[in-house]
Amino acid sequence: MHRDIIKTGIAFFILILMVNPTSHGSAQKAVIIAIDQYKNFPALAKSVSNAEEFSRILSKNSYECINLFNAEATKAKISDTFIDIEIETNRGAELDTLLVYFSGRGTRMQDDIPADEIQDNLDEFILPSDAVLGELLTYMRDDILTLRLGSIKTNHIVLIIDCGFWGDKSDPGVKGIGELQESDSLDGIEASDGLPKETVILSSGLPDARVVDGVFSAKLVESLNSEDADKNNDRKVSLMESYGYVLERLKDSQKPRIYNTKDFDMMLSSLPQLSSLTIGSKPEGAEVRIFKGSEQIDPDAQLMTPAKISLKTGSYTLKLRKPGFLIPEPKDVEIARNESEYSVDIFELTPIKVTGRTRISNKSAKSLPSDERRLDLLVKKGETEVHSRRLLIGKQFGLSSDSDQWLNLGEEYEVSIIGDSVLNANSAKFIYEGHNDISISLTATLDDVPPVLSQNGVQLNTIDLVAGDELSGTIKAQDDGVGLADRVDIKLKSSDGQKSFNLPSDGIAFQSPATYQFSYKLLKDQTGKWDISEITLHDKAGNSSIIQGNQIKISVTVFADSFELGRYYFDSGNYADALSRFSKISPQNDDVLYFVFLCQYHQSEIEKALEAFNAISEKSNYLGNTKKKELPQMPRPITSKVWGNLLDNLKENRKNPDYLNLLATVAEELGRNDDARMYRDIAAKQKR
Repeated sequence: MHRDIIKTGIAFFILILMVNPTSHGSAQKAVIIAIDQYKNFPALAKSVSNAEEFSRILSKNSYECINLFNAEATKAKISDTFIDIEIETNRGAELDTLLVYFSGRGTRMQDDIPADEIQDNLDEFILPSDAVLGELLTYMRDDILTLRLGSIKTNHIVLIIDCGFWGDKSDPGVKGIGELQESDSLDGIEASDGLPKETVILSSGLPDARVVDGVFSAKLVESLNSEDADKNNDRKVSLMESYGYVLERLKDSQKPRIYNTKDFDMMLSSLPQLSSLTIGSKPEGAEVRIFKGSEQIDPDAQLMTPAKISLKTGSYTLKLRKPGFLIPEPKDVEIARNESEYSVDIFELTPIKVTGRTRISNKSAKSLPSDERRLDLLVKKGETEVHSRRLLIGKQFGLSSDSDQWLNLGEEYEVSIIGDSVLNANSAKFIYEGHNDISISLTATLDDVPPVLSQNGVQLNTIDLVAGDELSGTIKAQDDGVGLADRVDIKLKSSDGQKSFNLPSDGIAFQSPATYQFSYKLLKDQTGKWDISEITLHDKAGNSSIIQGNQIKISVTVFADSFELGRYYFDSGNYADALSRFSKISPQNDDVLYFVFLCQYHQSEIEKALEAFNAISEKSNYLGNTKKKELPQMPRPITSKVWGNLLDNLKENRKNPDYLNLLATVAEELGRNDDARMYRDIAAKQKR
């Protein structure tokens, strides 16, 4: 041991004298030592290939790499390399970090320097490519390694060791030589071996580990190109991130160990810049959520469309949502390479709808034509009506902010069915929000009961009229539904069935509670006897009932004038109505006065009758053989009254031939022929 140190010291001073004092190195330097092919030990398979890739990555990231692979990785060459770096730094070359990587075989032996290895009394050795089994001078003891590193002026030293210190004769892929030493506490290569305090040691396994070729270094190299290793997403992989990646991947198969970090970390590699993904939607303002597998990427980010986001390579699922719109189908995107631009088709967002269906609860009302139901959908916000539309019963309806721009997010609305035919209906409230269509159901009970005529419901003010008079009366009905409307159809038919006419509906008016008043001015061509042949009652719900004339049994007689109506009353013995009708005729001619005279007589109003008779200008036309044949004959008792009345007034009219002839005519009517001849003779003499 002491001889090795002395030899090394002499060589060190000789080399110092040979170095150009003005040479300068890189601020970051790496010595990469890897051995697959040993002269005197079984070959390994993967040390050099992993080391080559490790060196390539470090070289791309500002490291000056010195590679010692296989035959070049002799003990002398390794020592000379460290001495060269020592000389450079001692002659003024600035070095911030020195990284030393070794991948090959190692071993462990008893320490022959008292008190050097105070924990396990064992020295660790790395085996150069020219090492000879059992010849310690061909090995590189940890004391020599630490001496070389301790002589180099640098701010940081990182020592990465991928070797084992004991082997397995049955498996040459185990990277140690010799047997596992018995010790209560194996310590491996540590700072206690003389390394500077700032040295960080990353070992491929624990001190007693069975280290296998190609396990640790493969994952180490893999970490430098892996986005999964970049935990802080700064597109750089540091020593600690690389260690974490390897530790997680190897798990319990071979647990690596990092020692003496003291919050130090360093960048090992840079990852390519991320690709960008453009995400859009119509309308804009949708929240974007990005998933990789089942895990959401950056769930705390408030990403809204239009959005542009940087992503690592991999497969992603994009999910969008916007209040008031249906959640669209997710879109998958594959980020195949870095430093590229990606986009997905614009998400077309569909507004949520308020969808509903209406139905009628009473079966009989379903047969009503929809246009007779007169139903509407009413929408209110609070007490304010905001929308209404015609309903198609049994059909689905929908409200959407696309077509119904009064719909506002977060507002509460109430929908209900209204209409003249609605007896009762439910209503539904909804808040226009969320991401799903809002479904409601509305049910209405409609009036399906037609109105019916009340008992004795048809009343006419008069059934005998004159053309030009008002045919008027009332119709009373009842309805167990929503009540009567102001529509009644009245049809009249002539008694011979040849003619008919309808009373115009504008002459029919509704009065509460269930009464219709109607009035119609009769035309001159509507004379004759008419029967009410049909009355149709309509209610607000569109129900109707028809009442036939045989249920009503009301007839109306229309006369050409009041004289005919008066004669009709007279012939019927209705002298009061006849007198009333005759009295209204103006001016009154002799025929009218004659009927007034007869009516008053039949009502035992003799004096009035005589006054009416006296008012007739041509009285003789109504007496004896000259009377009008179409008029009724004067009753004999009244003729006697007229005779007496004429005699009472004879004195004043003795010299009036017309009066005397009238007296003679009355005498003839009474069969007083002698008196008749006498008064005619006197009248003839008066005229001469």
